[in-house]
Amino acid sequence: MPASCPETEVLPQYSFTDDYSEGAHPQLLEALLRSNSTQQLSYGNDEYSNEARRLIRSRLQATEDEVDIHFVPSGTSANLISIASCLRPYEAVLTVDSGHIVDKEAGAIEATGHKTILVPGVRGKMTPDNLDHVVRQHQWCPHNAKPRLVYISNATELGTVYTKRELQELSAVCKQWKLLLLMDGARLGVALSAPSNDVTLRDLVDLLDIFWIGGTKMGALLGEAIVVRSHLAEGFVFHLKQRGALLAKARIMGVQFAELFRENLYFDLATHANTMAQRISANFEKLGYPLAAPTETNQVFVTLPTALVRQLQERFRFYTWDPLDGEQAVMRSGAESCPVNGSNGRQWCPVATSSNPIASIPSSVLISACDIYRKKFPVANFLHYPSLIAEISTNPSSVDSVFVASLLALCARFLPGHQLQPGEVYAEYARVQLAHRAFEGPSLYLAQSLVIVSLYEWGSGRPYKAWMYSGMATYMIQSLLKTADDSMEHNPDEFHSSQIQYEQLVRTYWCCFAQDCELSSGARQHFALSFRQISVPLPIGDHDFNFGRRASRRLMPANLTRDSPLSAAMTIDHGLTIVTRGFDIFVRILRFANESRRGRTSSSLNTALSPQKTWESLKEELDEWRSLQDVTVRYPTTSAQAHVALGILFLHRDRVLSSLKLLHGPNHDPRVATNLEESTWCEAAIEELFEAAQNIGGILSALEASGASVITPYAGFSVFVAAHINMYGTVSPRGYPGGQERAEREKRGNFAYLERLCDFWPVGHSWWRTVQEANKFYETAKSNHEHTVSGDRPGHLTLASTLDEYGDIRCSRPRHDVSITRRRDVSGRDAAVPQNHGPTGCPAHASITFNDQVMLDPHELETEMMQWPFIDETWSSGFDTGFDAAWPNPG
Repeated sequence: MPASCPETEVLPQYSFTDDYSEGAHPQLLEALLRSNSTQQLSYGNDEYSNEARRLIRSRLQATEDEVDIHFVPSGTSANLISIASCLRPYEAVLTVDSGHIVDKEAGAIEATGHKTILVPGVRGKMTPDNLDHVVRQHQWCPHNAKPRLVYISNATELGTVYTKRELQELSAVCKQWKLLLLMDGARLGVALSAPSNDVTLRDLVDLLDIFWIGGTKMGALLGEAIVVRSHLAEGFVFHLKQRGALLAKARIMGVQFAELFRENLYFDLATHANTMAQRISANFEKLGYPLAAPTETNQVFVTLPTALVRQLQERFRFYTWDPLDGEQAVMRSGAESCPVNGSNGRQWCPVATSSNPIASIPSSVLISACDIYRKKFPVANFLHYPSLIAEISTNPSSVDSVFVASLLALCARFLPGHQLQPGEVYAEYARVQLAHRAFEGPSLYLAQSLVIVSLYEWGSGRPYKAWMYSGMATYMIQSLLKTADDSMEHNPDEFHSSQIQYEQLVRTYWCCFAQDCELSSGARQHFALSFRQISVPLPIGDHDFNFGRRASRRLMPANLTRDSPLSAAMTIDHGLTIVTRGFDIFVRILRFANESRRGRTSSSLNTALSPQKTWESLKEELDEWRSLQDVTVRYPTTSAQAHVALGILFLHRDRVLSSLKLLHGPNHDPRVATNLEESTWCEAAIEELFEAAQNIGGILSALEASGASVITPYAGFSVFVAAHINMYGTVSPRGYPGGQERAEREKRGNFAYLERLCDFWPVGHSWWRTVQEANKFYETAKSNHEHTVSGDRPGHLTLASTLDEYGDIRCSRPRHDVSITRRRDVSGRDAAVPQNHGPTGCPAHASITFNDQVMLDPHELETEMMQWPFIDETWSSGFDTGFDAAWPNPG
């Protein structure tokens, strides 16, 4: 290839064909996983389907006497069953000539023996005058099929939306001719969310006889909800069964619709789809290509030259709606309602966006992004800012474009005033480029890009991708370190001159190590090497690194012991080393806690030791690690502002490791202390947890007050853990510093932080939902606890599932031997009541009855409260791991 001819960039095709190119919204997948282990009634009688019906009726402002609601798997089955249930064999359905049932459903209506009568449409809509005219033409009974039902869709096949007045006029004509009115609602969400819409769901109940609410086009895996007015409802379920649409596991649809309508997700996704379509159509018009129809919903119809169509088809998939002539054609593209790539989705228009979104980014913006990264991600402290900023300032084109894209993907959300595109735009560019360059020779910029993309994927709720990118970075850095070590061995003088680059390699390696610990904490996996067996040197001090000074000492992992004078009194200047070792201890203690809780030996740690000896060894490592830290690392002795000023924020998660189960095993009764010393230790452990939870909130509040707020997934998980501890403090305030009032205040602060986190990071949504559900459970448990337990007694609780195997790489935690049964408490609120089952399926704990509820006995209730949500090693099977894994037999 000539040097002047750049290599053609090959990009994957992106589909604008329809609403089915993406999978389901992550929130729906999480709901399916949470409900997967519960036993339910079949054929749509499950509690989730009933809850979905209740939620939909609430949105309809309708009662059970007014409408029935049935779930079917697809739009074709919804149309077929709805129409067939209303018509006798000699009756016909009237539809506009562009109606979906005319030529998009393989003659499904005709196959039932019913004729379709075409009515001329106007912009895809049926008009009262045309309807009246056609009905009059078909009154020659019994020679004609008798018109009986009018079929319309909203939005229409052309993306247009009915107004309330248009529906009222159609309804009036139908009543005049004693016709039924049916609305196909596959795109109902985008229709009701269109800017021009003035129709409510209650209007549909009043003006229609039957309609359905599309789920598949609005983020569900499958499912449509048919709403049937009471005068047509009798026997409708028999039509479902006869047509093969009465699913045995209809809960699959009920769970999804309940999640879509529990809050406002259904309409949020529809609004998102409409907004993306508006951006696409606006870009087409800006480029001079005329729209064939106004863009009202998420369908875009544009007239393009056929030559351009051929070029676009190399990168995008879309419909050729109308070929027109040899020179032009009308194209149809659709904007997705719920991309699986996070709550912000792929918010970009490929027609008007450059293939390189960073081509025109000013140097000042890149410098601001570097500053944001330094402040927001001190845990991943591997960038040498002086040299990086100097390079950006003097020669920005020399900075690897993948690195720049990765940095902007992570930091664009924190730079609202710089007119940047959504982070996903830059992330997608980085992903594609990284894939193309995977077999290039390794480079520091590529390795650091992989780490930054890993942070982005984790925050966006795609933890398996994050884990893979982190692993790729680790192998790349290992290769680069091997080359650097060989060079150092043969040319020691040259090595000293390039110490900054070598230190970046070292820091990037240990950031990968910490990220791997964070993503897989508590998971039952084996590390190839323990921390002290790793031969990569530990990072030098931040000051030496930032100012390019030769390090006075360079520690190896094996040196990080009490016996080594080199590691004594480590200051905040060695924060990355402290954090890395902390992550290592943290993950191994969590893994041990899981195995101990399940009654297993700690096979991933040291099979030669008993569980008690293993714990003592881990506790010794933890105490040793703390003893090596200087006072500058400790909060509140050293202020949070000092932590940030020196480039490291460590949120005292090590303090959350001293749970009773770690010491005593899963079967120990914490109420029974063998001696006074043990009792005192139990009390001290609970108090230490309370203090740690308060410190987490204190650090973040101090940073917020000083204008250096940290809104990152690292901090988010720390708050998630603190919230559970503080929730327990509100239930059992004995020993909580400041009492119940302080616990409530800390809990509210945690909730507020997680709610704010959701605005920046999709992964925060799962933590937010979890603490909200947990809070409902705690409040219900507290209420029942007050009624069932008299007197004041010590509340020695064990921290198990909430803290160990917390699983940042997963979002839901189903468990095969535990189900959450939704019941109603005395105030009418939903309450989650845990039901633990033994091997035979029978309740494993004695229980008591209170207000017609089955509750655990007081001690078991108190124990379970701190173990919510319930998890074990099987909860991640088959979800977001990239492997096809079946759920285990509950046995």
